[in-house]
Amino acid sequence: MESMFVQTTRTDNAQVDASVIVQLKRAHTTCDAETGAVEIEWPKNALLCEGVLGNEVFASGATKNVYKVGSSFI
Repeated sequence: MESMFVQTTRTDNAQVDASVIVQLKRAHTTCDAETGAVEIEWPKNALLCEGVLGNEVFASGATKNVYKVGSSFI
């Protein structure tokens, strides 16, 4: 998985100390192309997957930093 977030020139000094192992659950999403409205469904019986949250900023915006997440989702 890789974020489609577009990086801006704004920077932030906040950093994550180290990579962290996390549990991920896959959601089903749909987006209305005309309005941009997003609908997210979280399956009740979805399997959890182990992943790794990166420790380096992948991209940043006005209010957030984006970090890479790796997992075994296929």
